[in-house]
Amino acid sequence: MGADGGGGAGRSFRGSTLRGSTLRGSTLRGSTLRGSTFRGSTLRGSTLRGSTMRGSTLGRAPLPS
Repeated sequence: MGADGGGGAGRSFRGSTLRGSTLRGSTLRGSTLRGSTFRGSTLRGSTLRGSTMRGSTLGRAPLPS
């Protein structure tokens, strides 16, 4: 009985920690991935749009290599 109870407690504790870590990890990974993609897309989009707009206003001058 004692060993059974101990094993059950250990399993429940391990399950909760594993579930908690995966949930926390997924949210952290999701937030960072979403944040990086959103930031990257906006930054890239703004720079790309800015460079093309500047190039067109400058008389379609070629971008410096």
